[in-house]
Amino acid sequence: MLGSYENKPTYTEDHNKNISADPVLDAARHRLAVIGITFLLLFMTIGIKLTKLMVFDAHAEPKIASTERMNSFSPSRSNIYDRNKVLLATSIRAVSLYADPKDVTDPVQSAKTLQPFLPHLSAEYLIERLTKKCRFIWLQKNLTPKQHYEINSLGIPGLYFRTHERRVYPQSKLASHLVGFVNGEGEGAMGIEQSHNTFLQSNQGDLTLSVDTRVNYVLDDVLKQTIAEYSAKSGGAVMMDV
Repeated sequence: MLGSYENKPTYTEDHNKNISADPVLDAARHRLAVIGITFLLLFMTIGIKLTKLMVFDAHAEPKIASTERMNSFSPSRSNIYDRNKVLLATSIRAVSLYADPKDVTDPVQSAKTLQPFLPHLSAEYLIERLTKKCRFIWLQKNLTPKQHYEINSLGIPGLYFRTHERRVYPQSKLASHLVGFVNGEGEGAMGIEQSHNTFLQSNQGDLTLSVDTRVNYVLDDVLKQTIAEYSAKSGGAVMMDV
């Protein structure tokens, strides 16, 4: 019976040891290990920085013009309404712009950059304010929300914002002689604002008047027409019954 013979290489234990000890293969394995460890350290570093950014720096102040935190606003003075709950006086949060001239690095360039956002002020006026030998000077009180956002975005060193309370009168001059107003310190200076100052400052509730704004509006309009018709210097009217 004929048989076949196949010449197969025989791998001995010594041969296997020679393969495992191949210097080229060992160098490649070493490089792969170094690359793997490098990428692992890189991803760990990125992960730590992202965690710090999201957890610890989430509420950090932006490094731009504003340095005062815009906290929730709680008015210190009560509202005034007419008999129909039409708002006559209320307090709102206002934002004003000031500077610390010592922190302004380039007064001339800062003034030129700021001026377009405060068009009623000249660059020369702003330069004069920003070069004062002091640590605090007002630039503009009662900014609009748009002005506040735009100026804050400029990031000019030495410019800061201050949040404060501002008293406003939605009906403008209507019944203004009755309602009165507050002074710069927030104290009632005339009318109801003055006579009921203690109650309004206690902030224990809103003040409702017996006056009817709708009737006063009609009366005011008729009075203006009558003054114009007779070319009078002034006029007055009294509503006896409604």
